[in-house]
Amino acid sequence: MVYTKHKEEKGLEKVREVVNDWRCDWQEFDQSNDDGIDGLIIMRRGHKKPTTTGSIIYVQVKCGNSYLDEKNDPKKIGVKLGAKHIETHRPRWNRMPGKVILIYRKSENSQKAWWIDLKDENSYSKTNKAVVHAPKSQVFNTAQKGVFLRLPGDQSRYQGLDAIHLNRQEEFIPKIGGRHGTLKKQAWQYYKQWKTECSGKEKCPINEIETVLINRTGWKHITRKERLPERVFQSWLLLATARKMITTCTRYFRLGGTHDVHDREGNILGVIDYIALRATASYTHKDSSVVQVVLKRYIPTSENQSGRSKVWFYSVHELRRGRRASLGV
Repeated sequence: MVYTKHKEEKGLEKVREVVNDWRCDWQEFDQSNDDGIDGLIIMRRGHKKPTTTGSIIYVQVKCGNSYLDEKNDPKKIGVKLGAKHIETHRPRWNRMPGKVILIYRKSENSQKAWWIDLKDENSYSKTNKAVVHAPKSQVFNTAQKGVFLRLPGDQSRYQGLDAIHLNRQEEFIPKIGGRHGTLKKQAWQYYKQWKTECSGKEKCPINEIETVLINRTGWKHITRKERLPERVFQSWLLLATARKMITTCTRYFRLGGTHDVHDREGNILGVIDYIALRATASYTHKDSSVVQVVLKRYIPTSENQSGRSKVWFYSVHELRRGRRASLGV
């Protein structure tokens, strides 16, 4: 088990390295989950001043020679996931918005890695139900960023979203000047005020949620050290948008990450998953954008527990920016 986790970490290490070189963002789920998704890539265009494209690519990562299949087609890289694994996860991959890919690192010491489109029928071997494959040209490295930017995405996630508008009085607009303090200090003051005004529990119109806890869980996740500074700044500037979305959005989207919560004896107490609110947000002083609020949810499963699930505000970021976003394009 320890060695398997070591190989998994080496695979994730390669993904972080390449995505960082692309100047894109890698959002890793806290622990491995049953949905066959280890994280997502938030694509950004440009290098010196990268801008979010709105494209999200969901990723499963595998590492190790034990997954390698070279028998079916020497012109392709084959990865043995197992027939049961594919049968179980393929319907879930197909339900995810946007692209879903497998990134495979040949071994923990190898620099070679490939990517396979898990929504493409051609990626599934016709002779071996346990294998997915792709041309050996589909190398996952720094030079492939342009290919990923051109991957066709599923725009359905922008259709029929809730539309919200924030005026200047509702917005969090930092003040300029030393006497007002740093952006971080002003954002923290806004966050504390939000928490105080809702008594730490923001009401949500979605029946499955009802209330969202506003506490240090969200602030710590947004400001964690390994996050890119521009992503942290963006989340701070979107705090007011997140607040309005929580109180007005009427549906949520499930994000892929789940894991069990155990007690000291190893009994399962509940399940943690991640859900999202999405809306087209317009403002009086800047371009509209498609914004995603990420919520962390705990669902109790133990017979000894009672009560409803708990939901925390976890993060907020832009999925897409521009005038056309307000049209749901």
